[in-house]
Amino acid sequence: PTLERDVFIDNELVPDKIRLQLQRAEDIARARGSAILIGHPHKETLDVLRNWIDTLEARGFLLVPLTAVLTEKG
Repeated sequence: PTLERDVFIDNELVPDKIRLQLQRAEDIARARGSAILIGHPHKETLDVLRNWIDTLEARGFLLVPLTAVLTEKG
């Protein structure tokens, strides 16, 4: 089994661009039921992710390991 990423969140290391990619991922997840995101551990990415992760549940999202998505698509 394989999975493909839906969104590469930090092609550009600009916080507003990263936030835009995260919004795109949320839109995909709403439409399809899940979205696969990838990124790098750059300071800019991690700073944005810290804030984003804290607000996920309130917006109805869960952050899960890839194995959960693989099982779902299985």
